[in-house]
Amino acid sequence: MKSPKKFNKENIDPIFVNLKELLNPKNRYFIPSYQRSYDWEEQNILKLIENLNSLSDEKDFIFLGNMEIRRETTIQQIIDGQQRITTLLILLNYLNPNKYSDDVIKNMLKIKIQSNDISENIKDEQDKFIDFLNNKDYTAEELKELNGHSNASLRRKKIFNFRNNNVYKLNYYYIKEALNKANIISEKSKQEFAENILNNVYVVAIYINEEIKESEAINIFDTINTTGKPLETKDIFKIKMYEYSKSKNETNPDDIIRKINILHNNIQAQNEKIIELEKNIRENETNGKTEFSEINMISETFSFEDILKIYKFILIARVVNKKDDDIANYKSELFSMSIDNFYDKLFLYILDNIHKKQFEGFENEKINVQDFYDIYETYVNLSNTILNLQNINSETYFAYKMLKKYTSYSWTYNFLPVLFLWRFKVIDDDFNKFVINISKLLEYFSITQRQAINEGKNFINNIIIKIVNMSFSAEKINEEIEEKLKKCSEEKLLNKLEGEIAKIRKNKEISCLIIAKVAESKKTENEDKDISEHELLQKYQKLFTRKFDIEHICAIDNDDKRFKDNKNYLGNLMILEYSINRNIRNNAIEKKLEKYKNSKFKVVKNEVHFIEKNGIDYYYDSFSERQNKKVNIVKNYILASE
Repeated sequence: MKSPKKFNKENIDPIFVNLKELLNPKNRYFIPSYQRSYDWEEQNILKLIENLNSLSDEKDFIFLGNMEIRRETTIQQIIDGQQRITTLLILLNYLNPNKYSDDVIKNMLKIKIQSNDISENIKDEQDKFIDFLNNKDYTAEELKELNGHSNASLRRKKIFNFRNNNVYKLNYYYIKEALNKANIISEKSKQEFAENILNNVYVVAIYINEEIKESEAINIFDTINTTGKPLETKDIFKIKMYEYSKSKNETNPDDIIRKINILHNNIQAQNEKIIELEKNIRENETNGKTEFSEINMISETFSFEDILKIYKFILIARVVNKKDDDIANYKSELFSMSIDNFYDKLFLYILDNIHKKQFEGFENEKINVQDFYDIYETYVNLSNTILNLQNINSETYFAYKMLKKYTSYSWTYNFLPVLFLWRFKVIDDDFNKFVINISKLLEYFSITQRQAINEGKNFINNIIIKIVNMSFSAEKINEEIEEKLKKCSEEKLLNKLEGEIAKIRKNKEISCLIIAKVAESKKTENEDKDISEHELLQKYQKLFTRKFDIEHICAIDNDDKRFKDNKNYLGNLMILEYSINRNIRNNAIEKKLEKYKNSKFKVVKNEVHFIEKNGIDYYYDSFSERQNKKVNIVKNYILASE
């Protein structure tokens, strides 16, 4: 294995330059395919014009920060500064079209194109830029559409459409509007302003020699970046994949980046559909009101980072399978690595031969973008199923939502249903069993192992390996989880449930949600027919849509000796709508009752019915009865075998 290269300061040359030198029409700049798209908004344009206009008022010069440029043989690759350089060229094209003509700008800036033989499909950014230069101004009808909406929401949608259509053209319009407001309107003053900008606006141009790889140049940018957006996981991953595909000589690197960009756009489009569906669910739940205090939507949106997270586990599981390593060995730490750290070290190992013991075996594992698309399709399938309440039973729905948000493992393992569906493809009885049982198991570990949760993590990591390993059937995987559930200690669970559970947020949330779920599923005296499966699905959907608190039924400052020592126990807790609970505060039960009657949760209505039927005194005296009943509901739900 090679050791890392030593830093050579001759490969980096920072120079303090003005825009006249930086944007000399003879310069040729290239924005590589792994860079994110040009995305400055109106506020960025306004701030830039405001800064530039201050030159004529109070400042002899202004400083626009650092820019990082990688020098190649015939062209200069922009690492940091593409948003500012692109905007400045658009501005100069407007201010001085003689010096910075359309043809000059076309020659100065090439976007995401490296050679003439690249597929037409990846020239979208360059095509938009050229389309803008060929047709810069909006028609009267387009201007009316852009500015004709007093409704802020409609205006945002229209602007979003104009940005998607051609962000260069939209920002050219914003530049003209901003300059007009600044009274820089005459042809002479425009040219004078352009010269003033070129001569008196400075940057530190950090020139990187081509001996430094793209990923190393990006690391430098990420360290010194002061004016742009910080790099996101997907940006860094694209750069690594660009180098990875170059090293393999199997696929055009730009084609790989194009596929990742298309996938990212697909995710954004899918999330917009999901957000619209979730908005409809919220509005149906609140009769058109969508106040934050009313809503507790567990969103089904997902990100490119979510896909990378699942793929991380898939890669690890594949290598562990092939190496026949036990999960307890040194590779176990890979499961808990952040996705940034994992992929950074993985690519260092593969591309630079930097020795990392945990990554032995990964050099033969191909990183395939098609796998990302398969995971994406699985996310789409499952999110549509959950949101439309189709092809899923109520027990699975409840377990899925609990797993997604309410266990102590939610942020680590909420992707498990997606991984299982990715492997076995269909939402069937095996899928239902998996989601229900894995959710119950993690509920058990969440309640019983608040601090030491390694047992739960190690077991789940082994399950992940078995899901990815093609020799394990869905039935075998479910059998293993069921066996683990059978071994769960009833004594440990009861010990936690019977204590002061209100002091531990996850424990009280899990317990009260299970109690609320069981209440919704049972027919009451007032109902003349059994609840249908679809009705139950709708009830559970509302359970996870309404924003709730965990309510102390008897106020926590109540000094009645019959209740004083019991107020933080499960018998005194229930789920209650946020808006209702924040109104009743710490009043006595007698005063709370009328507010309780407004609740839509059946568990609350049952509590009201019990108090009204038996009286307040009996309610105080029967705490042990209610405590035991609630504890048993939670215990029986979690430990009951399917």
